[in-house]
Amino acid sequence: MNKVINKFKEDVENVEIPLDELDAVIKKEIIGHSRNNRSRKKVLFAIATAILFFILLLGSSYVSPTMANVLSKIPFISSVLPSTDVGLQAANEKGLVKSIGQTVNQEGIMITITDVYYDHSRLEIGYSIPFEEEGLETLKKYKILGVAKANIEVDSQDVGYSGHSTLRNDYIIGTITIDNHDLPKFKDKVNITLDITEVLNKKGHWEFHLSAKKAEEDIIIHPDQDVREGDYVFSINTIELTPGSTKMEYSFSIPSSEEEFNEQALDFSLITDTGKTVATIKKDMIFIENSDDRRQYNSQILFEPIEDVESLTVTPIIKDSDGKGDFLDGLEFEIPIP
Repeated sequence: MNKVINKFKEDVENVEIPLDELDAVIKKEIIGHSRNNRSRKKVLFAIATAILFFILLLGSSYVSPTMANVLSKIPFISSVLPSTDVGLQAANEKGLVKSIGQTVNQEGIMITITDVYYDHSRLEIGYSIPFEEEGLETLKKYKILGVAKANIEVDSQDVGYSGHSTLRNDYIIGTITIDNHDLPKFKDKVNITLDITEVLNKKGHWEFHLSAKKAEEDIIIHPDQDVREGDYVFSINTIELTPGSTKMEYSFSIPSSEEEFNEQALDFSLITDTGKTVATIKKDMIFIENSDDRRQYNSQILFEPIEDVESLTVTPIIKDSDGKGDFLDGLEFEIPIP
């Protein structure tokens, strides 16, 4: 605890405060409200103290775990991940999204890592950046609104990632998603080094050291079965149930001669035994394998998490240009849930 206090004191001493401007503001407010005398001065002192506290706190790149938890409950430094998708919202309702609150200020840009979520299907990092610029033309000058480049290691291994960001209430809020294929297998806790090297057209090193603990036990199902109809073959490699998603890894193959097949039009319907349609959270990249006279598409899809379900029914769909789906009922797949 003493080390934490000493570190905070050092950070406070290193922050430069524009004393002349602050003094002028305080004098102006005191003179302007001198008729109310002592009670007004007490209010002004409390406000000035609060302002100074947040200047010192946000100017420091260190925030203790306890303070991070407090900051996560303040509206302008709130959690990002629960607002990203229904899976992370469900995980957060179970208390499985970890608040972080680490802030690094460099090149005039302050980045805060707000929260982290980890299970064996996904590793998500949320962040926020103050941003008060307005107007479409102003926004166009940024090639990416948020984190543009980063070097990320999970347990000292380089990993790939994807990102998404949006503008909300004078803040850029975004997520960094670690590629599922790069997640370590069978580890309950991981250490993450996040070095953001470009943001809002500026280069630098906004470096964070994070840890994430796996949410809870997964349920992994291996159907080990192919379904065939005509020239199409559909197989589900695994179904993985976690608090933040239902992940399906699949393969879909067609004859190599069918050149007009559009793999991006391939979609799936997932319905529980109670008749509920399970919504899609996001789709992964599709990998193509050619062998003999067949072409096989391999990928995975994240659906929203499910609970208290005895079985799932999966049906491939081929959508047309208008988004209307042709259900391939002959390839319907029913999977019992243990």
